[in-house]
Amino acid sequence: MGSTIIDFLDNKTIFVTGATGFLAKIFVEKILRVQPDIKKLYLLFRANGAESALQRFENEVVGKDLFKNLKEKYGARLQSFLSEKVNLVAGDITCENLGIQDSFMNEQIWREVDILVNVAASTKFNERYDVALALNTYGAKFVLDYAKKCVNIKLLLHVSTAYVSGEKPGLILENPHHMGHALNGVNGLDIEQEKRIMEDKLNMLEADRKTNDKTITLAMRDLGMRRANHYGWPNTYVFTKALGEMILGHSRGDMPLVILRPTIITSTYKEPFPGWIEGIRDHSYGQRYYACPNSKPGTTERGCGYFMWMDASPGPSTPQSHSSGTSSRPSHSPGTSSRPSHSPRSAQNLGMAECSNCKFLAERIKTLEARISVLEGQLEMERHPENHTLESAGILHEIYQGMRNLNME
Repeated sequence: MGSTIIDFLDNKTIFVTGATGFLAKIFVEKILRVQPDIKKLYLLFRANGAESALQRFENEVVGKDLFKNLKEKYGARLQSFLSEKVNLVAGDITCENLGIQDSFMNEQIWREVDILVNVAASTKFNERYDVALALNTYGAKFVLDYAKKCVNIKLLLHVSTAYVSGEKPGLILENPHHMGHALNGVNGLDIEQEKRIMEDKLNMLEADRKTNDKTITLAMRDLGMRRANHYGWPNTYVFTKALGEMILGHSRGDMPLVILRPTIITSTYKEPFPGWIEGIRDHSYGQRYYACPNSKPGTTERGCGYFMWMDASPGPSTPQSHSSGTSSRPSHSPGTSSRPSHSPRSAQNLGMAECSNCKFLAERIKTLEARISVLEGQLEMERHPENHTLESAGILHEIYQGMRNLNME
């Protein structure tokens, strides 16, 4: 973070949505560490009230190892520092006024906030269409509406994803998404119409006595994927994020707006220390099964036929070949190697990746496996191999998370 940015943040008040998310935590820790003279941070939590927001802040934010440098710096004074700088807000970005019920709190925020940072989102590739539209599309609208009420607003920073650009080869320019313009040129893209399609489908499913929560979830996931593919996007996540960008661009008026489009986000590189990543909670990342989202369990319908599994457990791992229908997995013998191996093992049993989602995952895995190989090659040469082991684990987690997000079950 450059000195000019640090100077800009001096005595500023920042509002951050999605406060328990991976990016938000890193952002908050960084701000508090490099610019302690920030005036105030308002952190929005999806919570029922102040007590629930406080509990989430303590358990899911400052309770993390990510904040250990701040804890060492301030020691017993940390609590008073946080009490002075951080205000916790209970709310929900899928609602008007971000679901903040306290009118006094709203007035205070609208009067004080200089910068609003929106990192709240659902990043599941095949999220339910109703959930993804609410968070990624209409959530962006509600955040913009709220920012317009902030009388001293200097910046609305919205975090999107590079994959709103779809699956194009070559150099991809940072062009904005214009309202109603589909990625594949298909006419008729209308956000309000998408909302009506979603609501009609959901109402129909809920009215059918034969459906249950699982069948409704699967149907809403399927609807999101089909609507995304119809207009040229590979999955529900990037489609609804693109729709959110359209709303922001169309309705921003004179709002100072920056849209960030990060690609894959892994562990911390250097700050506050190398290798911190969220989601890996023990020493075994486990095993993951993936089948084409268009396949239907219990039937002969297998979508494009792409099938794989990955063992993400650290420790010596020997790749084994598997034929369709086998349930064996690589064995792991503790203590047989001087260093852990984090290389993922995958098998494509039922065919090649043909549909857009499976191609996306297959290409990412190939790229990330190559990066892991490079990192593991450096382990013998580097003075601090544990940092590279951690980064390798972070890259591995990308693959594991991608498989989990794409899997229909």
